Amino acid sequence: MNVAISCLVGESGHFHVKVGQFEHGELLEFFKCEEKHWVYVFDLGSRLPTRPMFNTLARNFFDKYFATPEKLMEFIKEAKLSKTILAGLLDSQKCRFYSEVCGAVEKTLTEACRAMNNPCLEGGCAMDDREACLNACRNVEEFYNRFCVNAWLELFKNSSNRTWVWKK
Repeated sequence: MNVAISCLVGESGHFHVKVGQFEHGELLEFFKCEEKHWVYVFDLGSRLPTRPMFNTLARNFFDKYFATPEKLMEFIKEAKLSKTILAGLLDSQKCRFYSEVCGAVEKTLTEACRAMNNPCLEGGCAMDDREACLNACRNVEEFYNRFCVNAWLELFKNSSNRTWVWKK
C-alpha cells in the first residue's frame, strides 16, 4: 500500500502538509489559502514525487523528512500514520508479523476492557474471545498508537525488513 504526502506551497514560501494525495482545490479548501499555491506530492511507497518538483521549498521539505530511512523514521514518530500504512512500508513477511503484533495488543486490550466489567453496550461486550474491540483500543489510544509505532520502528531499523525502495 502506498501513501502520499501532499505539500501545498504558496508564493510567499509558506507551505502546508497533509497525509494523502489531494487535488489542488481540496488542499486550498482544507487550509483556507488565499494566495497562489502549487501542490507537490511525494509517494512513500515509491519514494518519488508524483511529478517533477520545481519548487525548492517543497523539494527541501521532502528531502528533510524522506531523503533517508532514518529521516522517515523520525517523521513517522510524529506523523500518526495508520498501522496499515506503516505495514505497507515493510516487506511482506514483516508486514504480516507487524500486523500480528498489533493485533495481539488489540486482543489484550479487549480482554482487559472486558475484565473491567464495564461494557460499552447495555447488553454486554459484543466481542467474542477471538475478536478485538475498537473501543478498547480507543480507550487507551495514545498508548496503543505509540506501541504500534514503536514496534514498526524496531522492525524498520533493520533494512532487510523494509520494502525494496527503502532498503538503502
